[in-house]
Amino acid sequence: MDEKNSQLTNAPKRLSLWRLIGTLLGIALTIYLLFSYGLDEFLRMLKSVPLGVFLLALVFTFLSRFMVTLRWLALLRAAGVRMTLRRALRLVFMGLFASNFLPTTVGGDAVRLIGVLQHEMKASTGVASLLMDRVVGSIGMATLLPWGIPMIWPTIERFFMTWWALPVMVRTWSNVVDRSRRFVKGVIETIGIWLKRPYGIVLALLATYGHMVFTFLAAWVLLGSMQQTISFFQVGTLWSLAYFVTLIPISINGLGIQEFSLTFLFTHFGGVEPKAALVLATLMRLLYMLASLPGALFLSEITANLGMRPRG
Repeated sequence: MDEKNSQLTNAPKRLSLWRLIGTLLGIALTIYLLFSYGLDEFLRMLKSVPLGVFLLALVFTFLSRFMVTLRWLALLRAAGVRMTLRRALRLVFMGLFASNFLPTTVGGDAVRLIGVLQHEMKASTGVASLLMDRVVGSIGMATLLPWGIPMIWPTIERFFMTWWALPVMVRTWSNVVDRSRRFVKGVIETIGIWLKRPYGIVLALLATYGHMVFTFLAAWVLLGSMQQTISFFQVGTLWSLAYFVTLIPISINGLGIQEFSLTFLFTHFGGVEPKAALVLATLMRLLYMLASLPGALFLSEITANLGMRPRG
């Protein structure tokens, strides 16, 4: 494995101090919201969600994970990797479990990369497939931004006009630009594989939309059970905004940041009651964790072969 791929594989094992601080800050903000809205009110709203609705949302979450698997498998197949659906499902769920329960030691992408290397795939192809998987996922979510950004633009303008926001935004923007530059460079270097077989990208994008629909359905039925009037399209638009907030690498797996951003966006721009928005964010995190549990059954397949030397 070359130096670049080695760095990619080892990167998830390093826990940045700033990311740890960001995680703790996000959790602290979420706890602050919890007590600001009232713990009793939060629990009352939580209990108003019927078990049947929660289980339905869990089914939607599993289906969304199935679509994520199809997205990655479409990219692998287009790159000439003949992986079975069963094997892809096991690797995706192993990665999800690692992301949700082992975020400080190993990332989900690292687990999937190790798995595909064991599948006799070249390291460069494995890294490229994971990178394209993220790219296609982001493109799918970005299609809703033309409706989402105008909703929050007045708030963004007010934020820019505050005196304390400028140094924060300069530092954040600098980091975003630097990471974006490296990200785009990586995309350009690897996208050639799929430009020769564009059907892979088309199928992956269709699977992404399937993943989005099932994720939005899970959130929508939960909000409906709490008597919150919000359209399915609004749910998707606000969710896409929260998605891009959690992509900012300031928290471990978006912990705390996702909950706070979902609560803020659905409350201020979706007309959802604050306590209902917080319940939604909490339950969606729980659904993600429950949906990743099957990965624990297969994780030993990876850990038993960590010492192997990959090809490429």
